[in-house]
Amino acid sequence: EWNDNLMMIDGIGDGAHLFKLRIFCIFFIFAVLIAFALRLIIDTAFEVSSKERERHYGVLQSIGATPEQIVRIITYEGLRLCIIGVPFGLMAGIGLAYLMYNVLLASGLSDLFQGMTNAKIYLPFSIDWKMLLVAAAVGVVWVFLSAYGVGMRIIKKTPMEAITTRANNVENVKRHSLSGL
Repeated sequence: EWNDNLMMIDGIGDGAHLFKLRIFCIFFIFAVLIAFALRLIIDTAFEVSSKERERHYGVLQSIGATPEQIVRIITYEGLRLCIIGVPFGLMAGIGLAYLMYNVLLASGLSDLFQGMTNAKIYLPFSIDWKMLLVAAAVGVVWVFLSAYGVGMRIIKKTPMEAITTRANNVENVKRHSLSGL
């Protein structure tokens, strides 16, 4: 039984394909969850940014900018950020992956596998350019959807509502707590 489990992990045996499929499915589920979490982070960043400049967009609308122009301004801003962020993110990801590769090789984990005398020969560091392309495309699509959604939210307000909104008021609130502050 122990030998069957080892053969299955190595990809040899009756249930090896099913075992690899399970691992791939688990990896895919985590990748999708991380992608949606990143989408929420991007949405939040655009919401905060647009809230700070909501009055500016209201002024632009009051002097004649169409709602399509406002949405286009916000969308182009997001795509300009992608031009900077995607290459930087890809380089940082490749650099961190190479660093982790070297840390794992230096830690001696490759000695756990029998017959692996030189891990760099059997486990070379490689990067699939197709996966980098997919990651970049997903990032650009997420930013575009977030920027477009924020733009659509902003144009729902009339110019007067956007200009007169006072979101930056500071209020002194006295709260009673255990510390007395």
